[in-house]
Amino acid sequence: MGKKNHPLANVALITYLGISMVTPILVGLFLGRWLDRRFNTEPLWLLVFIVLGIGGAFGNLFRVATKNIPKKRK
Repeated sequence: MGKKNHPLANVALITYLGISMVTPILVGLFLGRWLDRRFNTEPLWLLVFIVLGIGGAFGNLFRVATKNIPKKRK
């Protein structure tokens, strides 16, 4: 049985997508909260790092989605 036909391959892909989407957002959340508490600037750094985390999450999603698409040669 090939790797693509294995029943757990889809579960692994979905798990990988979930983790790669949630991790940057959570890192941005905790880093932003820590910086806001440290410098008493609530909610400035929280919002900045949440937006950066969301951008990083969608960047990860784009990389995973386009990984197996053949690139055109010029």
